Amino acid sequence: QIEKSGKKAYASKIVYYKNGADLYLSSTSFAIALGRSLQKNFGGTLKISKKLFTKSKKTGKIVYRVSVLFRPFSFAVGDILKTRGRLVRITGVGDRVGCIDIKTGKKAVISDVGDFEKLKVYDAFVSKTYPRLEVLHPESFQSVPVENAKKTEMKEVKVVISDDKVYLV
Repeated sequence: QIEKSGKKAYASKIVYYKNGADLYLSSTSFAIALGRSLQKNFGGTLKISKKLFTKSKKTGKIVYRVSVLFRPFSFAVGDILKTRGRLVRITGVGDRVGCIDIKTGKKAVISDVGDFEKLKVYDAFVSKTYPRLEVLHPESFQSVPVENAKKTEMKEVKVVISDDKVYLV
């Protein structure tokens, strides 16, 4: 993005760290726009803060230094998360996270994800469809009922395990 901007902005210094990098940019507005673009495309938290730096001797204007902090989420679209006692499948990321509740099937939006656990998706075989859908547990290979049962004609389904209960994905 910096190279595409041409003479509008340039990076005067780049410092690399183990978990990221600091970019010192020449344009405040470009840095803010870049942070918002990263958040929109990849999802994450964005913090913009300004700090009084000096007062210009020529113009008398107050000069601020602006810091833009972007931290991407550690999950992506399609991941299954357990957050605040809910199981959700991520459908979209941005400043808010779009998701579908696994238990109810309803769409939801989460503004603050907070603490979460990323769940592993398993392949499981359908063992019984009537009177209640059951699958072979992916770890113990016992026939167990599915908590969010739906009618299905498939022989193999995707499931997640949470609190010793099995849910269809």
